[in-house]
Amino acid sequence: WSVGGGFNVDASGILLAKWGDLPAYFNGVAPPTPKAYKHLAAAINGSDGEEYNVEFFAPPPFKEGRTRWHESGSYPASDNKDPYGGPIFTEAVPLELYDVGDEIAVYAWAQLDSYWATQPDSKSPDVPPQSHFVNARTNEEWRYSRGNQTVIGQIYYFSVPITIVVGEEGSELEEL
Repeated sequence: WSVGGGFNVDASGILLAKWGDLPAYFNGVAPPTPKAYKHLAAAINGSDGEEYNVEFFAPPPFKEGRTRWHESGSYPASDNKDPYGGPIFTEAVPLELYDVGDEIAVYAWAQLDSYWATQPDSKSPDVPPQSHFVNARTNEEWRYSRGNQTVIGQIYYFSVPITIVVGEEGSELEEL
């Protein structure tokens, strides 16, 4: 997968779950709703199980890197596999955890630019970020509304999921 937004990729990985175990608000067509976001963020932080009754698998270690927008360029290098020049990350999907016929939702996720929320020790006054832009990107408690528009802060960004249907061992790969 590739991460195209932000400058620094602080952490990135994949989340796996059986589609049949996911609540209806995981629609697989669009990025996660705010309710689904909370669910996925809890899985990354290792607290999903009992709270949501869905087993997510988030294989560590999480990946790090830089996007093409970073002043030092993209890392890890894309070898021109990504037409947009972003970093390319890979992960083996442990299909042995699933049964033949299982439909697995695979989300890629990233945490970006968390350094924006810090301030050098030499600066004064020592206050948290004041900018709307930084808070929206680094503070999950941030919520700002004006008229009918609302910005909800988040620290994780998720892909639209892909689906893997587990086949018999040795069967041919089939793209649906």
